[in-house]
Amino acid sequence: MKYERKVKKVKSLISKHDSMDILDTSLRYLYDAGNDKESRLQRHPWLVLLVVKWAFINENKKIIQPLTNNHYMAILNAVYGLADLVKMPTDHNNIHQFMRNMAYQQFIYQHDFSILDVGRNSLLFKYLPDNHNLKLLFKKKHGFELKDFISLSFTLIAFVHSGKKHTVEVNQFSPLFRYYSESLVKLFLDSISINIRDLRKRLSKDDLSKENYSEYYEQSPFIKYPLVKHGLKYTCVDPFILYRCIEHFLYDTLKADEPQKFMQSFGKMFEKYLLKGLKYANLDYVEESCLKKFLPPKNKCIDYVIKQKNFNIFIDAKGVEMPYLGKVTDNPKIILDKVKSSAIKAIEQASAFNNYLLLNGGENLPEFKMGSCLLVVTYKELYLGNGQLLYDTVAKDKIDSINEFINEKARIDLKRIYFITVDSFDLMMSLVKNHKFDIGDILEKAIADDDEGLSKKFEFSQHVNSFVDQIVPPKFLKEETDKILLDFRENLSIA
Repeated sequence: MKYERKVKKVKSLISKHDSMDILDTSLRYLYDAGNDKESRLQRHPWLVLLVVKWAFINENKKIIQPLTNNHYMAILNAVYGLADLVKMPTDHNNIHQFMRNMAYQQFIYQHDFSILDVGRNSLLFKYLPDNHNLKLLFKKKHGFELKDFISLSFTLIAFVHSGKKHTVEVNQFSPLFRYYSESLVKLFLDSISINIRDLRKRLSKDDLSKENYSEYYEQSPFIKYPLVKHGLKYTCVDPFILYRCIEHFLYDTLKADEPQKFMQSFGKMFEKYLLKGLKYANLDYVEESCLKKFLPPKNKCIDYVIKQKNFNIFIDAKGVEMPYLGKVTDNPKIILDKVKSSAIKAIEQASAFNNYLLLNGGENLPEFKMGSCLLVVTYKELYLGNGQLLYDTVAKDKIDSINEFINEKARIDLKRIYFITVDSFDLMMSLVKNHKFDIGDILEKAIADDDEGLSKKFEFSQHVNSFVDQIVPPKFLKEETDKILLDFRENLSIA
């Protein structure tokens, strides 16, 4: 209750001032930090944007006071002070629960624009047939072609990357009007923006917090609309919010209206994308379609099996992300509910398949081997760690119920189960191909490191990146990003 009372006082402070003044002052405060990433982080942009959210949702035009610098700093200090009233690491059963809330909220501000993410999405979406339902949906929703979003996004990034200029106008794109019409550029900017007149209504609609303290941990809703449109100008609320929006915009916008229908298409696309990596790394693998030929009709299966000398590596593609409640909560039941159709289902499928291999493997199916591993590859980070951590924090009863029907020899050691992003998967394939690491050795080292407190990692990407100073991207991904950059540079130079 102390937190709720303090929040009411903070909102009362904010509501005394014009919401536009709060927005303008907040952006000046963030951009005054310049290009120094550490200085920007010290200003807690996730909380500054929370102040902006509260300013518009709780707008009160009857009580307006001029917003001085002292008033604004008093508001920020009050918001920062709320940290003393929410749960601390020692208030959680496992510190990982506290860390994952922080990770969802803050990690998005800690790394620069990823051209590899854009290249990956280009490979996933750009080359679909013109009559594919997802391409048609994008055109219907935004009024322009999906491929044009990829090209124009680089121009926008170039405008804001310096961190000095946070407003953009359509006429800044005029050198490209020969290839992209003025109206197309406007449609592009509108697709990732919110009109200032609609901001209060949209923020209220997107507010899932129900004024719970978990709102203090949420990812800023501005990640859906990082540009605020006011007249002819588009104001970027934060460059890192813009980067994250663009990197995953195709996935996010296509999934937004009909998630289940989208996943029916995207699931298969995602599986095929992982196949590129397996082929690229020249791994000895078997696909689901081949496995199913020798399985009973109702027997559970996984997407790929990588055959190793000493153990099998099961790969299951889950092109998912964590929904809002799963990101902000520390309630094990809620987290379990949000991952039961992805992480838990993958464990169930792999366990049942391994159990069948124990009884029937070795002829038409891969040979059963003790100590097999499971990699559940997701589109975005779930921050679940490994299977043992999932078991200890949220899924003990559920995993125990799965193992009741699995022969003890076929139960996959929970420490040998990892939930990794597609980015980590791609880089791991590159470690195998370009840096000559054995995939089994990569996994064994990660498992051993996570078994010791001093070497334990928070997320699997830290294991992957620990092998070399800089991982060469997979050739198929680098070629796609080079193609995007070449088109971008040619358009600029010709224009």
